[in-house]
Amino acid sequence: MNKAPIFEIELPIISKLISEDLILKYAEISGDFNLVHIDPVFAKNSVFGGIVAHGMMTLGFIYNMLTVHFGIHWLKTGKLNVKFKIPARPGDKLATFGRIIQDDEDQCQRRIQCSIALINTVTKQELIEGTATLQMATTRRPNGDRSD
Repeated sequence: MNKAPIFEIELPIISKLISEDLILKYAEISGDFNLVHIDPVFAKNSVFGGIVAHGMMTLGFIYNMLTVHFGIHWLKTGKLNVKFKIPARPGDKLATFGRIIQDDEDQCQRRIQCSIALINTVTKQELIEGTATLQMATTRRPNGDRSD
């Protein structure tokens, strides 16, 4: 029996332009005032060679994409496994990408796995890559039919 899809295979693209102002606002909200994020002179002399965005800020764009697509299911059961590859810098134009790669269901629950990434749309470099998983109650009725 084929199961009807609840979600589209491709996840929505969330686009962001990184600016020094955005980085400073994130520093204020998070309390992370590491000088590589806020001091151009210090950052220039660091291993990064300039100001970089907070990793958790950029990861938040992926989290946003998953919340937009899966809603409360992501917020309740979502888990990320990611690798930070390169940092985002002021002026970078970023976009999230995601795709459902596995969707398994049994009598009790549905398990979904997605490949996810954050890409610099100008250089085409991948900043973050990984997988996201979530679970939700099955939509299958006792007779095997789906309730959606």
